[in-house]
Amino acid sequence: MWQEDQIQGETLPTVHLQPSELLVALRPTMLVTILGSCVAVCLHDRKRKVGAMCHGLLPKAKSSAFGGDCSRFVDCAIHAMVRGMAEKCGSRPSDLDAKLFGGARMFSPEIEEGGRHMQRIGVENIEAARAVLREYGMRVSVEEVGAAGGYKIFFASHTGKVVCKSLRRPQDKSLLSKL
Repeated sequence: MWQEDQIQGETLPTVHLQPSELLVALRPTMLVTILGSCVAVCLHDRKRKVGAMCHGLLPKAKSSAFGGDCSRFVDCAIHAMVRGMAEKCGSRPSDLDAKLFGGARMFSPEIEEGGRHMQRIGVENIEAARAVLREYGMRVSVEEVGAAGGYKIFFASHTGKVVCKSLRRPQDKSLLSKL
């Protein structure tokens, strides 16, 4: 991954992805998003120098949602990115490098251990992303997931370089199990 100061040198068009958005970037683009319990999956095709990123809110779409705009769902968004990269530039899943970010713990461990669905949404989003990437046989080369607080992601679509900046509050550091 890039160091944070390396972002300064990039003079690319920038697209800020909001929750439930995805973009397949055919031209060099800096894709940026801010995550809490949501996840971002970045796909990069080294041969074609193109990339895609999604900002998924919820883990799984119901099967009927696959026909419409389902980018709010992690599983469906990944399928849409893979399909979009194949259609627009000929990428195959074996050509793609995957990077996974987010799924932050937004609540205290005591609340999350209660097992309520919305408190576990970050974990479920991470699991859904990993499952779909495994379906395609994609290896996750970089993963920064599950910390307390959020993340800000900068992804250069043409190089695949990523900066993942932690947005956790200083008092949350003791809640981290690993980073």
